[in-house]
Amino acid sequence: MKKRNLTDDERHRVVCLLFESCKNGKPAHGKMNEVASMFNVTRKSIFSIWTAAKQQRVHEVPINVRSKIKGKKGKERIPCPLEAIMALDVSKRTTLKRLGKAIGHASSTYHRWVKQGLIKSHTRSIHPALSEDHKHIRLHFVMGKLVFDRLLRCVMFKDMGTIIHIDEKWFYMTNPKCRYYIGSNEALPYRSCKSKRYITKIMFLAAVSSQHTKKMEKFCLMERLVYGHLLTKNQQKEKVRIGKLDNAKPHISGKDKDFMEAANSDGLTSTKTVEQLVQNVTEAYEAETVETLDNVFLSLQSCMVEIMQKRGHNNYPLPHLAKAAQRRQGTLPRDLTVNEDLICDSNSCVNCEQATETHEHLFGSCVYSSQIIDGVEQWLCRRISGSNLNCTKLHKRVARMALMATWYCIWKYRNECRLSLTLATPRRVIKEIQSIVKARILQKIQTVMPQKDKEWLLSLDIHV
Repeated sequence: MKKRNLTDDERHRVVCLLFESCKNGKPAHGKMNEVASMFNVTRKSIFSIWTAAKQQRVHEVPINVRSKIKGKKGKERIPCPLEAIMALDVSKRTTLKRLGKAIGHASSTYHRWVKQGLIKSHTRSIHPALSEDHKHIRLHFVMGKLVFDRLLRCVMFKDMGTIIHIDEKWFYMTNPKCRYYIGSNEALPYRSCKSKRYITKIMFLAAVSSQHTKKMEKFCLMERLVYGHLLTKNQQKEKVRIGKLDNAKPHISGKDKDFMEAANSDGLTSTKTVEQLVQNVTEAYEAETVETLDNVFLSLQSCMVEIMQKRGHNNYPLPHLAKAAQRRQGTLPRDLTVNEDLICDSNSCVNCEQATETHEHLFGSCVYSSQIIDGVEQWLCRRISGSNLNCTKLHKRVARMALMATWYCIWKYRNECRLSLTLATPRRVIKEIQSIVKARILQKIQTVMPQKDKEWLLSLDIHV
């Protein structure tokens, strides 16, 4: 129990009560205990006040029993050296003991700072190293999941209601080392297997999807692989548009004879332990709510937003959206929206997603632009850029028109892709360039020209 400190008024009242009960200079018998219980303090505190007042009375000085405590007293707290901690190499900050040894404080001091929130503990996993090509591929994948909603006038993710995520999970029947709590006289449990390197394990193959599929309220696809035999769970025969697997390749072919027999069979008799494991996993799978699955897909979309912010890099923390609170309030979105500025600020080429967008890349080395330029030159049977030898004045003039129209269309459809996230095919762009060039020729070129030039225009389907 924390010791109670009396106020100055209470200490003055204690002195008055003791002097009123004095007989021959001493308080009455039991008076100190009575006063101590009255003020809810110990007898020792009352006795120290009485001793100080009695000495002052003997020396004929004014009685002053006010408390000498001024504010909170105690040992001064050590300030947290945040700058020194942040300047220290992260390899020396793995434990509080190593941190205290490097800077010079006790481990308990750092533990107190952790409880106060001045420093925090964080676990960091190793991320795969990404090259520039990897970052462009990741950005290209994310951009392919976006769509421009013309009704809401915003960029958002495509509906993921028909996407199925398939993954496998291995379960070992036991662990090489287990901890048990037994009685003092109980015999130790005996555990054995043929080899610790080959412990029996079971692979479960599960598929989950979002609940926003109109054809099925709850799609469940779960396959259990036990000793190489597949047990299928009864499910609705619904068509699914997209199936998403991890990077692992299939362990067996879909046309394998054993695979087909196991898939068409009703079940497989197995050991009791395996059946129990299968039953537990199945119950846990069935107990999974559709809200949890929706959270998975929303978290996937939020991670894609972080990838765009980091320009394809994987150096980002897992974002938190407070999905449970938004679901209770009825404000949880079905698909996340993306800020258009985030898309426009991307420095990668929107046409090819293979390099940084510059004028030299967009009108030169871009794969998309190169296909368009090659198609126009194939249509004219001549180069539209660089020096053209053995060309007439009409040929050069038409080549300049085609070059200007090509640059205009490349830039036009690049801007449309930024806004609508849809890129026109090179064939469509080439046809628009041809129509622009034909219109300019009929408007600017004179009808009187050499027969050779007329034949060349007729080969281009231009009738002058």
